[in-house]
Amino acid sequence: MRASLLDVLCCPLCRRSLEVAERESDADLETGLLKCLGCARRFDVEHGLAILGDLEHMGKVSDRWPDGMLTQELYRRSIESSRRWYSQVERFARFVEAAAETSGVIVDVATGPGSSFAGALVPRLSAGTQFVMTDAAVRMLHGLKEAWEKEEHRALVDFVACDGNQMPFRDESLDAMTSQLGFACVQDDPTRSRPPTAGLAYREGRRMLKRGGKVFDICRIYAPESKTAAYLESVGCVNASRGGLEQFWKAIGFEVVAATELHRRKGKSDPGDGLPIDEDDEWSHIAYVLRKR
Repeated sequence: MRASLLDVLCCPLCRRSLEVAERESDADLETGLLKCLGCARRFDVEHGLAILGDLEHMGKVSDRWPDGMLTQELYRRSIESSRRWYSQVERFARFVEAAAETSGVIVDVATGPGSSFAGALVPRLSAGTQFVMTDAAVRMLHGLKEAWEKEEHRALVDFVACDGNQMPFRDESLDAMTSQLGFACVQDDPTRSRPPTAGLAYREGRRMLKRGGKVFDICRIYAPESKTAAYLESVGCVNASRGGLEQFWKAIGFEVVAATELHRRKGKSDPGDGLPIDEDDEWSHIAYVLRKR
């Protein structure tokens, strides 16, 4: 973990600043402890990964990958897939290029083993830009960090384990946020008995962004007449429909700068969440650019 990351980090519970309580060397924090200057809670840093949240709770909401699935081959294929998509789909390439114009601090929400669209974006970020991949799955982030250590880039890449509903970044400290289905994957129900409602995660994003900061967000939207859309609406998901999601963003202080449909499909989109409800339900991936008012 780079020392410069402390400038934007905070305690995820009381929002006070963090300081280094223990460290093994004077260089960037590889192994040690962070201490909250407010509530005095302590958080581990393991092999350069800051773990800023409750491990038991994060385990409940993130353990969805069977043993043996999270391999270096999976991470490598995911990074390459993002780059291949960039080279083959012009609309996606334009979306990535728009995100690459950002400098400062960028946080990727619920990165997952697929690395969001970081595989295409990170090599295009300018030197000095800080890109932070986050997820509640500690084991997965350790593996992803190892994979990215083999990749060439000019940006400063860090990894933080945290709950997407209670993120450890200061108010109005981020220049941009990125997500490929990440906001919609932040589980706010530890029992996993329903899909994530996404509302808390988006509100956290608005809290952390500077005024005028942008969100580059790839969303999965189900057809309005589909059984899945009706189900998502019944359990309170803000992304149950395109119109409902855009109205929610407006209500919490975002404006839509751009929206581009990347592709349209039918059938299983996320087997891990059991969606869609019906195999005939159609869905689209829409690339949004939002700005905080």
